[in-house]
Amino acid sequence: MARIWAKILVGDKILKDCMIDTEKYFNIDKFVEYIQAICYELDIPNPMVLSTHFDKFSEFNHVKFVLDDFVEEIHFERLVLEKA
Repeated sequence: MARIWAKILVGDKILKDCMIDTEKYFNIDKFVEYIQAICYELDIPNPMVLSTHFDKFSEFNHVKFVLDDFVEEIHFERLVLEKA
């Protein structure tokens, strides 16, 4: 079992955050499902998830989604996911 800590940031200030439980090892399809669950929990639009996002999360245990990753308008600077 692993956990993902999701944070919505403006500058260095955390506006909202949540933590979800995940399987220890997962693929890109599960990663997309976890991001959808996080976005539902935080009440924000879903970002476009690319293979590079999954690769960065797998390699560095950390990934950022910025304004360009969202199709809809957002009112924050970035969504950051970290393994907790």
